[in-house]
Amino acid sequence: MSTADVDSWLAATRNPQRDVIAAVRAVVMSDERIEEAIKYRAPAFLHGGIMAYFHWSAQEFASLIFPFGSRIPGDFDLLHGTGLQRMIRFHHLDDVDAHREQLLDIVDAWCVDVTGGHR
Repeated sequence: MSTADVDSWLAATRNPQRDVIAAVRAVVMSDERIEEAIKYRAPAFLHGGIMAYFHWSAQEFASLIFPFGSRIPGDFDLLHGTGLQRMIRFHHLDDVDAHREQLLDIVDAWCVDVTGGHR
């Protein structure tokens, strides 16, 4: 699966958060180290395995799940959760714009510190 699969998913989804999901996708995919695919019935971002995926059934907000989010070093107030998993909720496009830099920092922390990717 590839970017074309994610494009098809976005075109076909009836999720009311489609525009928010597309905006988050644009931010995350601006990092050239990240690949994307459909996993767990929704767009997912990959680097050294699954970094994050959208919870496909969330309707009131776009829920970006980091299944191994506790491994991401740093103090990011966007990341919420306990145990191994962390998540970020984006309610509006304004949320994506307001937290763009922190989201990119989270992606960078995953790539560099968790999987050993290069900046």
